[in-house]
Amino acid sequence: MIMEPFIKHLEVHKFGGKAIADAHAINQTFAVVNKKHSLFPLLFVFSAPGKTTNDLEEVFECWKKGDTAWIALFDTVVQKQYRLVESLHLHSKNKRQAIGSLRMLRDRIVRFMASQVITEATYGEIYDRIVSCGEFFATAIMHEVFDSNGIKVAVFDAPELIKTDSVHTRAQVLLPETVAAITLSSIEKALFLRHVAMTQGFVGGTLSGVTTLGREGSDYSLAIIAYALGAKSATKWTDVPGVYTEDPNVNPDAKRYENISYDDAYILVTEKKAQIVHPQAILLAKEKEMTLHVRSFKHSADRGTSISGRPTVLQ
Repeated sequence: MIMEPFIKHLEVHKFGGKAIADAHAINQTFAVVNKKHSLFPLLFVFSAPGKTTNDLEEVFECWKKGDTAWIALFDTVVQKQYRLVESLHLHSKNKRQAIGSLRMLRDRIVRFMASQVITEATYGEIYDRIVSCGEFFATAIMHEVFDSNGIKVAVFDAPELIKTDSVHTRAQVLLPETVAAITLSSIEKALFLRHVAMTQGFVGGTLSGVTTLGREGSDYSLAIIAYALGAKSATKWTDVPGVYTEDPNVNPDAKRYENISYDDAYILVTEKKAQIVHPQAILLAKEKEMTLHVRSFKHSADRGTSISGRPTVLQ
């Protein structure tokens, strides 16, 4: 448990794909970071930029069919990341480093894939290796965004932190092993040195390789890391300013919750299929009595919705 006076105020934040989809969104996201980095120790979890996960799933399906065009398709995805970097107002050094990191990630995957045989037994492992690239793209880019703006960053690769079983595409987190890995990592030291810590959502690992936690798994990553580090709360930043009784895009009269209890939030997610927070994140927060916040990176002054042990209250 982190106990130093400064670090005990740790804040853990997760930014979804829409929050880093383009230069404008990244500027809005960085504005959130910039308000906080000198005040609190911070750890950030990032999803893949924009629709990158969907794009990478297409790459996997192409490979699965035995179509060698998967490489060209993968390069198209990588080129999108290059263009995102070029659209950002970064120092030239940081742009070069971001492009270089992206290129290394690309080459690593191509080399790995060249050694693989297409069999049904390897589908899950290959899916996880290809699709998880999006989160590594995200941290490669956001590291340089922070650095270009004078913020020291320590990146921790999620497979070294989030320990799972070997069930690919929907791995189960081994919580005791994960807590131990996070506790033994140098995250605490980095935070104490006033570095911002950063990792990938959605991604886990075993002794033999990379796994993924299933769709929306980055929310679960957020809760796991906050749980392991003893944070009192964790914040999910999205493009929606909180949790609503219904989808506000479908029903403009939907009401927003100021606070929603863990149990009510879990019902919304599991029975009403509302895509607000991963259900396992809610259960983990309830176990730890940790508050989850859902806020909009577009309207960062808005307090959004809290998910906690308090009674449900509509605004």
